Amino acid sequence: MAEPSRGVILLIGGILVLVAFVVLLVEKAKISTPFSRIPASHGSGNAAHDQLAALPDSTRILALATIVKKSCVGTRAFFMGMASNHNAYWSVACTNGKSYVVEIAPDANGSCAPQKFRP
Repeated sequence: MAEPSRGVILLIGGILVLVAFVVLLVEKAKISTPFSRIPASHGSGNAAHDQLAALPDSTRILALATIVKKSCVGTRAFFMGMASNHNAYWSVACTNGKSYVVEIAPDANGSCAPQKFRP
């Protein structure tokens, strides 16, 4: 797998800052969101995944679609699972009919690697 460019890394970092900001706003407003479909992930070993899992569905879909780009306007997203190395895998479906898998690494930046889903 090729190394991501500096621009991609900066974009991902910016998205994660935005995600963290939204999480803080949600907590400050004392809004609670049910996540019955997502296993408890507090302290999963992947901070970026934990933050993403804590977001409301609409914000999570937007964040994942933004990572994917490729004219993706997200319609739904779901957590696919976590590998033993703590890489988290999320799926996002787009209005253009395509679906993508987003791999989120447990590193300090929450590096992401979107890949088109191939059934």
